[in-house]
Amino acid sequence: MSEETRNAFQEAPQAKKMLTLFGLYVALIAQLCTSVTFSGWLRTAQLEFTDGQLYILAMSIGGILGLIAMPLYGYFAAKNPAIKRPLIVASLLIGVIVLLGRAMAPNMMTIVLVSAFWGFVSAGIYVLGFTLIRDMFDQAKAGLYLGFVGTMMSIGMLAGPLLGGAIMQSPVGWRGWNIVLAVFMAIAMLMVFFGVSVKKADVENLAAPGHSFDVIGTIGLMVLLGALIIMLSMTTFFPLGGTVSNVLAVIALIGLVIMVVTIMKKGDAAIVPKKVFKDRTSVLLALTVFFAIFTSMALSMFMPQYIPSLAGDPIIQAIDPETKGLAMLLPTACLAFAGLFLGPIYGKLIAKARNIRGVSTFASIVQIAVFVAFIALFLGVLGKNEAGAPHVPYIAILVLMLLAGIYNSRNTVITATAQMQVKPEIRVQSNSIIQVGQNLAGGIAIPVFGMIQAMYAMPLIAAGTPANVAGVMALPDAMPVIMMVVAGASVLLLIVGLFLKPLPQEENAGK
Repeated sequence: MSEETRNAFQEAPQAKKMLTLFGLYVALIAQLCTSVTFSGWLRTAQLEFTDGQLYILAMSIGGILGLIAMPLYGYFAAKNPAIKRPLIVASLLIGVIVLLGRAMAPNMMTIVLVSAFWGFVSAGIYVLGFTLIRDMFDQAKAGLYLGFVGTMMSIGMLAGPLLGGAIMQSPVGWRGWNIVLAVFMAIAMLMVFFGVSVKKADVENLAAPGHSFDVIGTIGLMVLLGALIIMLSMTTFFPLGGTVSNVLAVIALIGLVIMVVTIMKKGDAAIVPKKVFKDRTSVLLALTVFFAIFTSMALSMFMPQYIPSLAGDPIIQAIDPETKGLAMLLPTACLAFAGLFLGPIYGKLIAKARNIRGVSTFASIVQIAVFVAFIALFLGVLGKNEAGAPHVPYIAILVLMLLAGIYNSRNTVITATAQMQVKPEIRVQSNSIIQVGQNLAGGIAIPVFGMIQAMYAMPLIAAGTPANVAGVMALPDAMPVIMMVVAGASVLLLIVGLFLKPLPQEENAGK
């Protein structure tokens, strides 16, 4: 292997590479277990603290630093690939601290504050972890192992609700569940720490051309994303159109202007290189991932809140009479089931075609059908009770969530395999923008759907209903509207995916 094409990551001992791979898998499972159970245990915590006004902020705050960290991680890793392992280890350590902080939180504000740092975990795994897997293995094996990322994510989405639901119903409750997650995150951190390690000099041939750090562009990025997410998350306290909301919108616009001017002025030396935006495939992949994650958030984040309104259902009465654990999270487990076997299949199909278009198109068609069914269900196609509320059998939700797993598995796979469709010389930085699309989708989806929920909750709050109860009571009316918004976004996802083209074979050989 010549010096130009030498890859010190691939030359590492096989045992070290597999230790790193499985460490990333464990981290991913722990991260997904955390994400899919967050809304469930947070609802229990808000009832314990009798504070419902911070719910949406707690749900979305973790995405702010993640959105900022992702392009930063991409920048530093592109300049010095050897830094990937230390940054991943540091990110997982932050995850352990956040989980322990949540477990010991004396109030909702503490949960909000520690959750703000959760974005570092996502950045470490999704930006650096996925590209590290690509670095360690050739294209065929990388495609297989990145395809298994979908399986690992499905395991996390399946194990989280089942194991988490059982623990939340036990005496240790939601605090004990966070401690369990911290232990798994710590194990993953140690596995990566003792895994593949390379020296800077050994991977200089894989580094992107050097530029001075873009301080101004980074500030613009932080201002834009921070102000945008805070504005959308704080509508309970500062309604859209109000003074504070308008000020935040202006601040976000200033950040955007700074970003655009910096990119135009510095080009490829900007924190988000101009060449990434000029690459049509990178932009389309970022949009595809954005819409895929945006459309998935409604079910994973709001379904656990909706389930208590079905408390009289005989199945719920049998498995979780108090609806504080398994009944809330079982639909999320159903959402993950298909991914157990579809992940590797999707991964192989994408690797063979060098294009996510086929998989994305098929999954998008299924997705649109599922949300149309949910709209009909929440509008009362199966009838309504005496109070006018739609009859929604718990079993119907479980069945639709199983079908939703077909497209949800697509979401988990494309976030990992999308980088295989990008030119090698911009792979790390392009992947960081793709993952920004993922986190931005979550950061926007939660407050946007939360605003819809708040529209229906406000009259209840005005009538004297506590905020932590009003949000749950409003969901039966809010869910059809949320599903309509998601169905529309699903159509956009289908259209965007149709424009994707495969990376030419000779370009994919690359570094």
